[in-house]
Amino acid sequence: MPHALADSQAALNALRGPVRLRTLTGLRWLAVGGQTLAIVIVHFGLGYPAPLGLCLGAIAASAWLNLFTMLRYSPQRFLSDREAAGYIAFDIVQLCALLFFTGGLQNPFSALIIAPVTIAASLLPLRHTVMIAALAIAGVSLLALYHMPMPWAPGETLELSPIYKAGVWTALSFTIAFFAAYAHRIAAESAQMRSALAATQLVLAREERLAALTGGPEASAAAQNAFKVFAQKQPLPDSALVYTIDHSRFYYIADREGQPRLAVVGGVSAQELAALLRRSIRNF
Repeated sequence: MPHALADSQAALNALRGPVRLRTLTGLRWLAVGGQTLAIVIVHFGLGYPAPLGLCLGAIAASAWLNLFTMLRYSPQRFLSDREAAGYIAFDIVQLCALLFFTGGLQNPFSALIIAPVTIAASLLPLRHTVMIAALAIAGVSLLALYHMPMPWAPGETLELSPIYKAGVWTALSFTIAFFAAYAHRIAAESAQMRSALAATQLVLAREERLAALTGGPEASAAAQNAFKVFAQKQPLPDSALVYTIDHSRFYYIADREGQPRLAVVGGVSAQELAALLRRSIRNF
């Protein structure tokens, strides 16, 4: 049973398909633009002094990683599960650093920590998804205890009560766990649906090839009757192949006119079959 579960999980992972480097770099560019815009609006638009150098440094780290991967690898390159998990883990650490500089869990943008976890759950196997979710929960826990002051109006400070912070930490932790489990489950069911569709297409293609060879059900029945063989479709409810063919195991030796003359039961040794063929050639 453990081997069957492992094989099933491996099959689902294969059906998820690899993720392109371009996909993750595109999402990171979107995050870089949004984070930069938010910092600029808070610092210059609202006049709330923020540690601009530290924040821009954290954002620049994401931009430099994107530039490095774009120069080193092709955007069409497919990432392994470990590489994709590493890229997503970097995004979580970078976001936690940016939240640390801007108030921790008091920052309303702390809810964005859910985004990379959801992406990981929809792309990666269960083991990597659990690791990404655990990293996000660990980051949220540290932000609940340690962070720089929230950017606020000059001369004023915003410090929320510990009970409220504990509530935000609890909500984010449960949300991370829920989204990781839910997104992973939806991705697994989608993979199963693709598997069933592929199996159905395979069966239809096989029946089309058989029909092309035999001329259809009527021609198949006539051939079975002429050669006195048995063949019947047997359903396979627990298999992706849907059905199999239960058939007799006879080999027929035909004469020069194509008429069957001898029937050889399956299981005859090669030596016996060779001797039978020699006699048949002399007699026919």
